[in-house]
Amino acid sequence: QHHSEREMRSLGSSNCTTTSGGSRPGYHSPGANDIYLPNCDNPLKRELWRVFQKQDGTAYMIPRPDGLGNKYQICSYTSMGAPLNDGSIVEKAQKYGLCELNVSSINSMVPNDALEISTIFHRQLRFVQNGQFIDPFVPDDDILAACEILKSQGSGAATYCDELKNKCNPETGACIEIMITPTQAALDEVIPALNKIYGVKDPGDPCNEVQGATFGCPVAGCIEPPKGCTYSTAAYAVNSLG
Repeated sequence: QHHSEREMRSLGSSNCTTTSGGSRPGYHSPGANDIYLPNCDNPLKRELWRVFQKQDGTAYMIPRPDGLGNKYQICSYTSMGAPLNDGSIVEKAQKYGLCELNVSSINSMVPNDALEISTIFHRQLRFVQNGQFIDPFVPDDDILAACEILKSQGSGAATYCDELKNKCNPETGACIEIMITPTQAALDEVIPALNKIYGVKDPGDPCNEVQGATFGCPVAGCIEPPKGCTYSTAAYAVNSLG
């Protein structure tokens, strides 16, 4: 029976279930024996980095997290401006090649380690513009979801949204492999819409206990740091006393 047709549960939680197979139209379809592990600790409304367990018991993450350990500051014990409360995450980032590019071990993680790392990424997620592109990379289905909330606004992103939508045939599911570069007008509207549908915090928004409870307090959130966090210029970091 196909994984998308049955209920699946994250290894790290007793109350996180889904009937989704975790696939992203036009971007990624898991292998026949891969099991999607939904991240029950993701504080956001949507899940960008998805974890899949392979038949051999190891896991991979999509989009691939090559180099993201540096971006999200888990490759050094003091990279976030204060000593990390849990130094083991640095060891895991180095072990799985998150501090480098194109490392094969990145596709053979312990499933719960992959989920923990995914949680850290989601806690710090904020979509921004990087040149002509959206950073971090986001699959088309999320962009199309963002496009939906722009429809009633006379959106300057309308052409870009239509081009993305037309990449896939809704009847057959077949998609054209082509990169569509957004205009500046599209970026100006789509990026805030992405942050909105994901529930990314804006500066000054309050943190709740879930978002501030463990490593990786949200970069974008909260004038007042959550308990156990100290503020640095770039991020909230769990301090040695947290």
